[in-house]
Amino acid sequence: MQEALTGVEKGPKNALLDGTRYEYDTILKRTVEITPSGERFPVTLVDGKLQRDSQKTDKGKGEAA
Repeated sequence: MQEALTGVEKGPKNALLDGTRYEYDTILKRTVEITPSGERFPVTLVDGKLQRDSQKTDKGKGEAA
């Protein structure tokens, strides 16, 4: 079945209970946290948990048109 996967399918858009979600940003080439208000923060996996990096990206940056 793996040969049928193309890598272009979108992943789930499920949010956590507080409305936060995570997705891969193809422009930044990394995972970002997206808050309910739309703010985007690059995150890094540390000890099995996603943690925000020190700088945030611009709101909307990296979204597909």
